[in-house]
Amino acid sequence: MEDFAHMTDARIDSGRPAVSMPCAAPVSSAPFAKIALGDRAFQVCDRDDIEGALAFRPETGGAWLCLSHSLEDGWLRIGADILQSDPDALRHFLTTHAVRQTGWYRIGEEIVFDTLGTPWSVRRMDASHAEVTFGDEATRRVDPSVATSDDPREQAIEVLIAAYPDLGERFGPEIDHWAVRLASGGVVTPIF
Repeated sequence: MEDFAHMTDARIDSGRPAVSMPCAAPVSSAPFAKIALGDRAFQVCDRDDIEGALAFRPETGGAWLCLSHSLEDGWLRIGADILQSDPDALRHFLTTHAVRQTGWYRIGEEIVFDTLGTPWSVRRMDASHAEVTFGDEATRRVDPSVATSDDPREQAIEVLIAAYPDLGERFGPEIDHWAVRLASGGVVTPIF
């Protein structure tokens, strides 16, 4: 894949990818900030186990998740970590970056997409199997029932993700870059 750093001046941070695992150490401190990212808001607090380390959770509550970046890295990186922690981050990324080149969403017809210079295609053969290609790799067969969306474009993306479970790693730097761009619209407010 090409380097798409020219898309924005945001810093790609491949050295420390976003981490969103439940915090093993207790989090006893109260949240000190709220970060709103789009229509979602999250609380941020200090972790008890590592000086300067942070955790977050949805504003509505739930388990605290560890962040790999700290206040020293800035709120842009913290927001990007939170966005990348979403289990659907890869699907959201592909939804905004997959450009249909040719084909229609009909049984037997190949739909060709391009994502940041990488071509991929989906051909739904029948109700029980689809053929998926990514770049120059061999065709893979997938059960199209893995797609749960009613939208044919979303179905193609879901089938691609099922066929290539390592896509998150393949597009890792680009997903990070995308998350940083989205996080630039975040709003941080203190919690007293």
